[in-house]
Amino acid sequence: MSAIIISAVLLITIVSGGFTGWNSRFSVFDSESKDRSAALADACLDTVLLRLAYDATYEGGETILLGDDSCEILAAQNPFGNPRVFPIQAVFNRAYTNVLVTIDIISREIISWEEIATL
Repeated sequence: MSAIIISAVLLITIVSGGFTGWNSRFSVFDSESKDRSAALADACLDTVLLRLAYDATYEGGETILLGDDSCEILAAQNPFGNPRVFPIQAVFNRAYTNVLVTIDIISREIISWEEIATL
């Protein structure tokens, strides 16, 4: 009888350990997806700064293609003001990065960069 109980305890321990390893794989994958979406958002921010260098009236509202991936620069929240706030969204494997970036239009300096839950 005790052999059956010990076998059951060992089996439960082995199975639960296997599920822990399985779940940690997905956790690492989710972390990598979030890092990738954050990198896409940074690329969109670089694009905003480049567009502003060429045209101080740039208002956003475009999708940027980066190889097979993309990010979206939404329309500026105050398109004619200074500083100007640009909402940026990047998605990679259902991992979202939503950022509000405030930029001084004259100096093209980033005043604030804030990740938010939703746009």
